[in-house]
Amino acid sequence: MSRGHSKQIPLSLAKQQSDELSEAKRQRRRLISRWILAGPLAFIVSVLIMASMPMWMPMGAGNVNHLAFSVLLFPAIWVAIVMYVLLEENMTRAAVLLVILFFANGIPVVLGVMKMLAAMQAGGAT
Repeated sequence: MSRGHSKQIPLSLAKQQSDELSEAKRQRRRLISRWILAGPLAFIVSVLIMASMPMWMPMGAGNVNHLAFSVLLFPAIWVAIVMYVLLEENMTRAAVLLVILFFANGIPVVLGVMKMLAAMQAGGAT
């Protein structure tokens, strides 16, 4: 009786195939993280930058420059962030930069909204 010979893959070929699969998974993960960073997260950070600009830009002669410039510069800010994320090879560095921008611009916006709400409540209570 002869036993059925199972086809065995040499160990080096199996390791090579495993390495190729793990490399494909790494590439897929990089692509998904790049898409998330350059898409929705870049948009959210751009909106926060636009919302915080009136707080640190000078008012100008007509007292509306700080509002108008932030709205007009929004597309340029968005494109700059998207292009940075797309061109950056180190995704960790891009993610850290977006987190820093998020908090650096989000905290003043939240504090400004809280201050405005407190002023509204104080004005409505009298």
